Amino acid sequence: MAALLRTHSQVVGLLASTAGDKLTVIFCRSDDLTLHVGDLLRDTLAAFGGRGGGRPEYAQGGGLPVATAADVLAHARSQLLPSTF
Repeated sequence: MAALLRTHSQVVGLLASTAGDKLTVIFCRSDDLTLHVGDLLRDTLAAFGGRGGGRPEYAQGGGLPVATAADVLAHARSQLLPSTF
């Protein structure tokens, strides 16, 4: 899904999935943006006690309870709203 999203212009993808009782989060962005999603993911997960990071265009992490998924994505989204990439 992240690879498909990255093919579109002006896209930031905030994705979450579950494996058992753990949450996995993947953030991505199209190549025409300058946002560093590795930093966004690392900072977002750190706010909830998780870990992760990655490159400017793709990042993944997790280690959080599944129940935090909506809050994690909402937090990341709130970090994007005032931004202009």
